[in-house]
Amino acid sequence: MIECVFCDLARDGDGAANRITAFEHSVAVVHFQQSFRGRCILILKPHYEDILDVPDALYAALNDDLRRLGAAVRDAFGADRINYANFGNAMPHIHWHVIPRYRDDGYWGGPMPMPEPKTPMLDDDTYREIAEKIRARL
Repeated sequence: MIECVFCDLARDGDGAANRITAFEHSVAVVHFQQSFRGRCILILKPHYEDILDVPDALYAALNDDLRRLGAAVRDAFGADRINYANFGNAMPHIHWHVIPRYRDDGYWGGPMPMPEPKTPMLDDDTYREIAEKIRARL
């Protein structure tokens, strides 16, 4: 059995404060780093480490979920743009970062900084509020 935090989260994360929703093939969660308010992650439920290995129909379904989540984040927080990022270096499980960008975020017109500015962890109620705000727009 593969030891994977994202597999565990996709399977067992229903009660997590940062859980937004489970789609048929993916799970959306609020990212703990909120340097860009509303930032979240879309995690593919089955474990794949490279998008080239994901079956075409599953990848298409994931992209549909990604678009729905991006639109919900944009609408929930009034983002001026949504950035999407897929790296897989630190967490080798297919997932997309959904990063709302704002004209006044200090990095407008360029990529978000890497590593990104660290923000303090928020309390569970705040993560729940962010998740609910996004969930209400799905």
